[in-house]
Amino acid sequence: MKEIKAIKLTKENFSELTGEETVKEIISRFKDSKQVFVIINNGKYVGVLTQKEVIKATSDTKIKKIVRNAPKITKNTSLQEIARLMCENQLHSLPVFEGEVVVGIVHGDDVIEQLFYLIEEKHLAEDIMTENMITLSSEDTIASALVTLRENNISRIPLVKEGEFIGIVSLKDVVTKAIKPTEKLRKDILDERKTPLNLKINEIMVKNLITCSAKEGIRDVYNIMKKNDVSSVLVENRGIITKRDLLSHLTSHFSPEKEVFKIQIISKIRLNREKIRKELQTFLEKYKDLLKQGHIYVHITEHKETLRGEKLLHCRLRVRAAKKFDLTAEGFGESQTIGEALRKLRVLIIKSDEKQSAHRDIIDYIGLE
Repeated sequence: MKEIKAIKLTKENFSELTGEETVKEIISRFKDSKQVFVIINNGKYVGVLTQKEVIKATSDTKIKKIVRNAPKITKNTSLQEIARLMCENQLHSLPVFEGEVVVGIVHGDDVIEQLFYLIEEKHLAEDIMTENMITLSSEDTIASALVTLRENNISRIPLVKEGEFIGIVSLKDVVTKAIKPTEKLRKDILDERKTPLNLKINEIMVKNLITCSAKEGIRDVYNIMKKNDVSSVLVENRGIITKRDLLSHLTSHFSPEKEVFKIQIISKIRLNREKIRKELQTFLEKYKDLLKQGHIYVHITEHKETLRGEKLLHCRLRVRAAKKFDLTAEGFGESQTIGEALRKLRVLIIKSDEKQSAHRDIIDYIGLE
């Protein structure tokens, strides 16, 4: 496989901040979702700031409070390593360094483009899409959308009527159109006599849906995203694919060939990834006859709540193998959270194949393995 280095993908379209600026002072400087700010304080690299962090923060929040500690890469960093770092840290841009100086940015879109160039990819949309999605009605309130987005750690929610998609609302829509809209949006959408969050979602939802067929090749799905300048595509009335899903899937091709299950652990918090990986491998080994081989994606995020010093974690687990499963779980600390996710997965496997699972349960129970 041809080796591609960061130098081929590096672009200089970034701006520097000190971190002392407020969200209100810099929000108008975001030209689009690809705009990236690098935080340099007293000559030292601190991290990066993307539009996603800005739209979730209050206007008087100082940038240093929401900066992301993005890993450093150099012009010689390989494409595979860049993709892995982006996936594991849930970032779509990484700073490129020469010594201690930032000289450019590598964007996720360019990484995806190059991965498609390198990899002979034959998977279809239905192979990697997220099913069993969380949905709402356009008649629900904006407040309910905001709570659902934050509680489930998702960026967008499809809106459904009689089993069909009729719109979509994102966290960006909620924040920019309801919580802190521009004056024009305020006049066009919001009634000053009402609390914005109590309005119905249909006031701010996107109605022009970008969709694809479940049988569409994922390379074509990405071309649809590019053509329409969107980061997600709805798959008929069955599921959704995001750029993050595409990047995760493509990156999994670089897992060791001997691995029957290619596991990706995606999180921006510090985790004992090796321990989690071993727990997953031990679990999956028990069900390899049913699942055969495939990809496992584990997304873990952190909440503010704590119990006995352990943070509340949210886990989204996706299995793409002979059978497909999507689930979420929460717990305090890594062990409890992963344990709960695997308990739920085991239940789903049992339901999907009662005969196979019953046989496995008996073996597990009498301790033959």
